[in-house]
Amino acid sequence: MLSFIPLKLICMVQKLISIFVIIVFFFSCQDKKNSDEIVADETIEINLNKGKDFKIDTLFLRDISSTGNGFFRFNNDSIYYFDFKFNTVSIYDKNGRFIDRKLGKGSGPNEIASFKYHNFINGDESVFFGLSYDLSFYSKEFERISIVSLLNFNRRNKNYNEKRF
Repeated sequence: MLSFIPLKLICMVQKLISIFVIIVFFFSCQDKKNSDEIVADETIEINLNKGKDFKIDTLFLRDISSTGNGFFRFNNDSIYYFDFKFNTVSIYDKNGRFIDRKLGKGSGPNEIASFKYHNFINGDESVFFGLSYDLSFYSKEFERISIVSLLNFNRRNKNYNEKRF
């Protein structure tokens, strides 16, 4: 049955298929531009108490290494990015230049097991609310000060063995 198909038509179909495969390969293998852009889920409004308000919808930060799953905080002319997966705090100056990275996943003195929320207290100190319902307090340099467990499932009820009348 193939003997009835003209040879020119077979060659033309082969060329079209080859061109199609090359085009698909070319577009699927393009190197996507690595971007430092982190787009905020919502617009951030900041009041500098100097009569100037501005909104931020995109931040371009240099030297960011992040999962992109986290949140920003602003304190004392610095930008802090808190990454949920790496459990790190990346610190940037007001121009977006990388300064330092603190913490990490773990239980050491400069690490944190997990966190869901953060807030600055007493100026530069930090408090984290962990996924295990604990509060972790850290110094300005993100060195652990203390941990307070809000739910302690290992404690014994002292009144359990008491007889009740």
